[in-house]
Amino acid sequence: MLDQMDAMPRHETMHFTSLNNHSPHQLLVPTHQCDALKIQRFGPNAYSDNPKGRHPDGPKWMCPEYLVTPDDSPCIIFSIGSHGEFQFEESIHKFVGDKCKIYTFDCTGTWSNPTTEFHPWCISDENKVVDGKIFKTLSNMMKDVGVSTIHLFKIDVEGYEFQTLRTLEKEPSDALPKQILVEVHFGAPFSYSDLDTRVDSWLKPATTFYRAIDKLGYSIALRERNPTSECCAEYILIKEP
Repeated sequence: MLDQMDAMPRHETMHFTSLNNHSPHQLLVPTHQCDALKIQRFGPNAYSDNPKGRHPDGPKWMCPEYLVTPDDSPCIIFSIGSHGEFQFEESIHKFVGDKCKIYTFDCTGTWSNPTTEFHPWCISDENKVVDGKIFKTLSNMMKDVGVSTIHLFKIDVEGYEFQTLRTLEKEPSDALPKQILVEVHFGAPFSYSDLDTRVDSWLKPATTFYRAIDKLGYSIALRERNPTSECCAEYILIKEP
């Protein structure tokens, strides 16, 4: 099916040039079933913190069953991207307490919050320092903080999620997170810079994104369109055994 979509002539994909109606997010269909009775929402103004049910940009859905460890050791949560905002970490800490250890990474500044261990690093496909900013591979991040498994991996990098997923392609399978929470942006010029595709139609970036997560062994468990921004949707990705 993806090959057929990629082979479609340009005039048949032009309705995907607008993000308002025929959004490419409609092509990314959930195929993995989480426990619907346990699914939780975390982040700024999440439903658990806001009785009025406001639906803002920012919150993430999560499947809690993938936080369980076989020996009751603390589960590991990596949060990529912060810019000094820790609502997600604070919200999920209320839910998991001391059952999980939370790490936050962002090389664009230095911040702190009692719910997480902060490191001024950005994720990359190589270890390097650029303009004073520290970039590390996921494997090196894990090694430097002393963990061997990531149970939850939250990506909040405002359009650079494609590059983040690309870095994971160079990681060994056992380093890949069991669950990824990510907001996918179609329409941000910088978000597709490494997709090797035209930008006059968002069909190709959508199929390329699907191929990327499939190659990594992930399935979509949830997709939620952002009601305030047509370019974006929140996803839960689950690593298949």
